[in-house]
Amino acid sequence: MTIKQLASNITVTATAPDVKCSETTATITATASNGTIPYLYAIDGGAFQAVNTFVKGAGTYKVSAKDANGCIADFNITVKAIVSD
Repeated sequence: MTIKQLASNITVTATAPDVKCSETTATITATASNGTIPYLYAIDGGAFQAVNTFVKGAGTYKVSAKDANGCIADFNITVKAIVSD
């Protein structure tokens, strides 16, 4: 007998506001879809967690989502710092 795992179409997106001049961090929110729930989330190769938010400063990050079958999708996001005039 052969067990065949079906291909997953899991996707992940992430959003974050800009870091304002009076602040040092912003909350990145990741959203996974098209996979098998539950989803786990990670940022920059860190440990996967059930919480889909990450508090980070300005910079570029890789957000990952993993579904119940172990399929992973990645999304790059840049959190921008607003510089005052």
